[in-house]
Amino acid sequence: VLAFLASLGLVALAGIKLNIITMWVLPFLLVGIGVDDMFIITYAVERRRGASGGAAPSLVLGEVMAEVLAPVSLTSLINLIMFAVMARSDLSGVYETAYVAMVAVTM
Repeated sequence: VLAFLASLGLVALAGIKLNIITMWVLPFLLVGIGVDDMFIITYAVERRRGASGGAAPSLVLGEVMAEVLAPVSLTSLINLIMFAVMARSDLSGVYETAYVAMVAVTM
């Protein structure tokens, strides 16, 4: 949600118009993308917590982040590429929404 709000501010400063599609659809789409990444992280935490016995939480979190860095980064990269393809549209509402989404995904 914070990335969406920050991306709105950045694209407004860049002069890109905000439209109804951006304001109504994009928050739900970005939350869905974030929830997907959180499922991956939560699953890895639960699996590591059960396998680690009584290890310190900081060690477990470090192991989890090392494990999920590649999958989460790749899903974000694929989403960024997908929004870049969407930005090639001729419809102004679609490509303006894609610009905002690309900024939000990179945050």
